[in-house]
Amino acid sequence: MMPGVISFFVTAFDFVVLASLWADYYLKRMHEESLESAKAAFTVMGMAEIADVMAKGYEENGYRGAMTSAAETMAEFSKQTYISPYFIAETYVFAEGHGMA
Repeated sequence: MMPGVISFFVTAFDFVVLASLWADYYLKRMHEESLESAKAAFTVMGMAEIADVMAKGYEENGYRGAMTSAAETMAEFSKQTYISPYFIAETYVFAEGHGMA
């Protein structure tokens, strides 16, 4: 395999692992760990802006604020570039904003 292909698969694998931790910690109500996993997952995929928004949202309104801010930011970014609607919906669900998903 070419080096670029290998790095893509490593990055994708890292994202899957981190996103799984994000969900697992969320389900256990371990919000700080969930937030850290979510921020790491988005950073690995080159979306550090989302991780920064999560950090700011957490400071202002806790875990729900972090996830709501991230989902709103992704929804806005999706007007300019492709962002999976699944990621946006999932983040709203993690914010417990099920009606927005």
